[in-house]
Amino acid sequence: MKILIIADVSLCFGDFETKISRLCRAGADAIVLRAKNLKAIEYERLAIKVLAICDEFKKEFVVNQFIDVAHDLSSSLWLTSQNLDEISLIQKDKVSKIYAPAHDMSQAKISAKIADTLIASHIFNTKSKPNQPPKGTKLINELRLNFTQDIFALGGINAQNFKKCISFGANGICLMHDAMMCDDEKSYLDDFKLSSKD
Repeated sequence: MKILIIADVSLCFGDFETKISRLCRAGADAIVLRAKNLKAIEYERLAIKVLAICDEFKKEFVVNQFIDVAHDLSSSLWLTSQNLDEISLIQKDKVSKIYAPAHDMSQAKISAKIADTLIASHIFNTKSKPNQPPKGTKLINELRLNFTQDIFALGGINAQNFKKCISFGANGICLMHDAMMCDDEKSYLDDFKLSSKD
């Protein structure tokens, strides 16, 4: 099971780069840099710093949304529902891996044309979408039955429910709010890593 952290600048208390280092040291497998309020040039400056941290710990670095930045840094790329229509702009030989949304089966079919990993969301109730009902593990199961790509579960994932995602076919989980706000990154991620071995 892989653990991917969506590192949202707006959710981080304290020094952002220190938070990234601690999450990498604690055992995260990949870091997605999410900074929606930054312009492309500002995002790239920060991305270079976060990439250096990921390289130091031998972790995967993923650019969120900015296709040109992913090309420039030869990193992985995380597409969103908003920029799925920009698939034609992606030069696959210039990115390591592509993550794309799979909120339902019709979207998954579009994403599967280019994605290495499908992001199933949102699975459980989540703070970021309080008024939208979750899709549940049924979505993961449907994706697993229809696609060969890796599947990562996103939305309301915690140490008590993540095993359900894995049992229905997810290869990994995505963590954001609690990961960015926790005081002890190692203890936080150990709850997932140690529990997954039970």
